[in-house]
Amino acid sequence: MIVPAFLVIVAILLTSCSDKNEVLKGDWAIESIYYDSCNMKTSFSLNILRLFDQACELPDVMNNGCGLDFNLSETKGKYSIREIDNKLFFIIDADNDLFKGRYLAKFYVDEKKKLFILNLSSTHLKITMAKLFLDYDWSKREIDYWIKKT
Repeated sequence: MIVPAFLVIVAILLTSCSDKNEVLKGDWAIESIYYDSCNMKTSFSLNILRLFDQACELPDVMNNGCGLDFNLSETKGKYSIREIDNKLFFIIDADNDLFKGRYLAKFYVDEKKKLFILNLSSTHLKITMAKLFLDYDWSKREIDYWIKKT
């Protein structure tokens, strides 16, 4: 009786961990962010972008050092990932003029630091982020999936 219950629990854990989107959820540290050639990294109170199921929490802009005439106050939004013409795009839908838009997405791994990295680029905005609180070895299969997509 104990062995079948154990197997059911293991099966549930394995199937819940196999969701490829699960590795994307959580906190991403913004390593660099440029609007055109203007470095915006010091413009935020906290350089974190949070991803949930389909919602996202954008960094709060504390000072607009680039002189952008944008609505930057909204920090809530939604995101999606779409494949278009064999390219992967990360799309943010928010009332924040800096972050809303469609970004070409490129995933890779910094093998030395064992970090999962996401580069996002649009016409004006370039962002490099590293996934925080990620067990790299445990998530290797999901990481490889996203790297192959880009």
